[in-house]
Amino acid sequence: MSDRFELLSRSPDQTLALGRVMGELLRPGDFVALKGALGTGKTHLVKGLALGLGVPDEEPVISPTFVLVREYVGRLKLYHLDAYRLGRASELAGLGLEEMREQPEVVVALEWADRVPEAVPPDALEVWLYHLAPAGFPDSEGVLAGEAPSSELTQGVRPEEQGQARLVRLVVPDAERAAELARRLARLGIWPAGKAPQRWPSDAGQPGLDGRNPAVDRQPG
Repeated sequence: MSDRFELLSRSPDQTLALGRVMGELLRPGDFVALKGALGTGKTHLVKGLALGLGVPDEEPVISPTFVLVREYVGRLKLYHLDAYRLGRASELAGLGLEEMREQPEVVVALEWADRVPEAVPPDALEVWLYHLAPAGFPDSEGVLAGEAPSSELTQGVRPEEQGQARLVRLVVPDAERAAELARRLARLGIWPAGKAPQRWPSDAGQPGLDGRNPAVDRQPG
């Protein structure tokens, strides 16, 4: 049974650390679906996944937007794909997605997975990343810059942090691994006062994925 929770990344370093912890827990055959607007940190989180999988630090992990797929080798092989320029899931099939997934000792990470939902398997590890506008509300032009998190998550966020802060929502395909992920993240202190991750209901919806505030700082990716 899957588990879902949300947390707050205050900086690109915390997004990288989150990805690294997730990468340490990845298993052969896992599919990581990354969703969110431009500049929310999807590629940066994949850099963390690569580190957690043991890809050498000197190996550059960059967006595959134009080449569509990149490959990295650690304790597992990581295929890093990007659906930003694709119009349908069949184009991923043309890139050999199914053949990639059939290989042993392989993990797939797909950016812009929200553009090709039919390509995301039901047991995927899903990651939503949101820009965090002040108080989580639309900016002055009415652009939704992020899903409004609970007040507990935003307590203590300084004004100078708001441009880089990201709301992160996770769906982890099994409860045991979700519990281990939560324990490891607690040791990193990614949310205020060492509190446990906030749960969010399965019917909460995911508004704001296509909106972004051009005035906020970007996390890479």
